[in-house]
Amino acid sequence: MQKDRFLALDLNLLRTFWVLSQELNTSRAARRLQVSQPAVSRSLGRLREHFNDELFVKTQNGLQPTAKGELLSQGLPPLMAELADYINHYNEFEISKVSGRLVLAMHPFLSLSIGRRLFQKIHQHAPLLQVEIVSWSNSTSEKIKNDEVNIGLNYYPMKVSKEVYQQPIGQDTNVFYVRRDHPLKVAQLALDDINHYDLVSLIINGWNEHQSKAEALAQQLGVRANVVFRTDMPKLALDTLVNSDMLMPGSSLLQDLCKDDFRTIAMPPEVPVIDTEFALFYHYRYRKSPYYQFIVDLIQQEFRQLQQDISRSNTSRD
Repeated sequence: MQKDRFLALDLNLLRTFWVLSQELNTSRAARRLQVSQPAVSRSLGRLREHFNDELFVKTQNGLQPTAKGELLSQGLPPLMAELADYINHYNEFEISKVSGRLVLAMHPFLSLSIGRRLFQKIHQHAPLLQVEIVSWSNSTSEKIKNDEVNIGLNYYPMKVSKEVYQQPIGQDTNVFYVRRDHPLKVAQLALDDINHYDLVSLIINGWNEHQSKAEALAQQLGVRANVVFRTDMPKLALDTLVNSDMLMPGSSLLQDLCKDDFRTIAMPPEVPVIDTEFALFYHYRYRKSPYYQFIVDLIQQEFRQLQQDISRSNTSRD
């Protein structure tokens, strides 16, 4: 069985390496660590033995990292800084004092249905925070890995990096949207109806950019799905729909927002239930972060509130 190099390492040595990579001088590193210079040298010796590399070599100007030392110097400090920040401040977290940028990448339907109310809720608790809401794209997973996007909201599961944590937050139902005075006056669409009406499809990057799900599903069921218009802009899709007899498949979470201009029609009974769960996506390393968990909890609360509002609205119409 292969030896676990991490478990075999004294983590105190990583503090020494971290400070050495910054100071590049054993005497200055010793003063920062509040130990003797020989103690730092002994720790460096143990690090060299563990990594089977010199890590740092002496020059006229101090220490210079080797290739492996440089690699560790680039990767380790951000992790150590994050750990230090957590240990130093985990009991001092106050959301009202958090500043900087919070970038949320959303499924287009979610940005329409929950984006505004979510921003208002976050701003109420964290007035110093700048909130950015962008559309989910093909690069969102990579941006979450690189901290360019903090949290994503989209269908679950998605094909994303293994470093990206997927946390389901609630169910969704797919429906068809039509303009309020559309000639179809039914509660549930018949499969043959799809043959007689053109479709509008919303493009969701990373999910259906190559072919709409409606087209793929219709082919499986042996009916013609004539998608005549596709866009990644929800407002443009709805503007097109309200001035035509077309149908648009989409998330039921949008129906309360669209109730004045549109009606919803249930999917044909032959259509299987697919992609009916939404999730949050963020880097694994932030699963225990008080800041991230506060934002995650806010999003979950607003998602549940949206579902309750839609349920009450549907009940009152019935």
